[in-house]
Amino acid sequence: MSSQRVLTLLLLVLVSIGLLLNLSAMEPVIEAIRNIDPTLLIIALGIQVITAILLALQWQEILKWASYKTKWLDMLLMNMKGSFMDAITPGAKVGGEVVRIYLLKPYVHSYSQATAVVGLQKFVSIFVFILLTGISLIALPQASKEFVPVFFGFSVVLALIVIFLVAILTDSKIGRFFFRFIPKKLRNKSQKIFLQIRSVFSVVWNRKNQTPRHLLLAIIIWVLYPIKLMILAKGTGINPLPLTAITFISYMVSMVPLLPGSIGTFEGTMTGLLVLYGISWQQGLSLAIVFRFVTFWFPLIITGLFVAGDYVFQRGISMPKEWIPSLITISNLVLGTLAILLATTGYLTIASILVLIAAFTDKLDGFVARRLNVVTDLGKQLDSLSDLVSFGVAPVVIGWQTELVGVLGALVAVIYIASSAFRLARFNASPNNDNFVGLPITIAGAILAGYYLWLSPSYNWTAWLMLVLSICMVSSYKLPRRFLVFNTRNFL
Repeated sequence: MSSQRVLTLLLLVLVSIGLLLNLSAMEPVIEAIRNIDPTLLIIALGIQVITAILLALQWQEILKWASYKTKWLDMLLMNMKGSFMDAITPGAKVGGEVVRIYLLKPYVHSYSQATAVVGLQKFVSIFVFILLTGISLIALPQASKEFVPVFFGFSVVLALIVIFLVAILTDSKIGRFFFRFIPKKLRNKSQKIFLQIRSVFSVVWNRKNQTPRHLLLAIIIWVLYPIKLMILAKGTGINPLPLTAITFISYMVSMVPLLPGSIGTFEGTMTGLLVLYGISWQQGLSLAIVFRFVTFWFPLIITGLFVAGDYVFQRGISMPKEWIPSLITISNLVLGTLAILLATTGYLTIASILVLIAAFTDKLDGFVARRLNVVTDLGKQLDSLSDLVSFGVAPVVIGWQTELVGVLGALVAVIYIASSAFRLARFNASPNNDNFVGLPITIAGAILAGYYLWLSPSYNWTAWLMLVLSICMVSSYKLPRRFLVFNTRNFL
């Protein structure tokens, strides 16, 4: 690559970072984001969930490798807290590793052994990452010359760390030489710490035949990241091999500790590399932003909510348990309101996804209320009002922004909202809720949201679908609750 192209690539990186901070210049990028297939986005989010599941499995297997028994769910919760700290600390995510050491201590005998376990997992992960990145640089000759020094630097640092640890942990002459530089007051304590770490690695060394299995699991986890980019980049014409290389090179650059979560540096690097393959900078930046939403912001939101909930419920902050299902119900209302606001500004895909998420929270609040035995009249009324917004008004607003227009369209919209209100009022007034009388509004709203997402809405089909759902909601046909309520007890 010529020096001119290198400067162009660096300029694109800087421009991309600047545009992330200047929303007024982001209209072409926002338009490109709107055009991303929602099905592909949902698939990518699903793969991100699988990645989190496999990471928890990796931690469980690493601990088993060191002769410590743990439960997969415990490792999932531990890694969620560590991942949250990873996201808010710069570069190589050292902050998350400190949190993991603290959280792993109850499963091992000391912080020293927890440090050994975290170091082992980090080494396996980084080793596989460097291996895949090296292959990527070979596969991406357009950028290999510029990124080889960075790759070489990471490799040298890793090799030096390995040599140092081997020298210390094997009690060699080199290790004893290093200990001479430690003050006498700390020398004995340091030797005890390394002795405990050495005991963990001794167990692992005796089970070195398990190494291929752990390397394979790490490879699977890392390969899922370029697969997400391939899914999101469908239709761009870029082959899978360059997309794989772009993913790993972007992550390699983002490991330089500049900003929390490498915000900006990752997006800028990925955008610049994507532009090299013939797509516009707007399309490249939109793809990088959506990819980061899937792999960074989505996990950050989930783990952040988990950490906040853990702080509230585990640290002794008093909260009446009646509030818990009500807060979930309010989240349903918030999602519905956001869906309406986004639909009026043209974000129809995101609005439809929010309605589907609201449908999940609507089922969750009832389940939580029953499990906590805090079903109240206030909660019942709040739930109905939230449902009217999320599954009555929001689907109509989304439809109005697509094909539901004119006098007849307005009439259909009024009929659907009125039917929704009638269905909710009848449910609240019914003394016996063993059966659903008429189609629940949650299902009607979810059907419309799915229709907007995966089918091509037209005036006739949208109007007829709303009319059919309206008739189903006001009908007196009884539906047994057991056929429509998901039995969560089998999974919790």
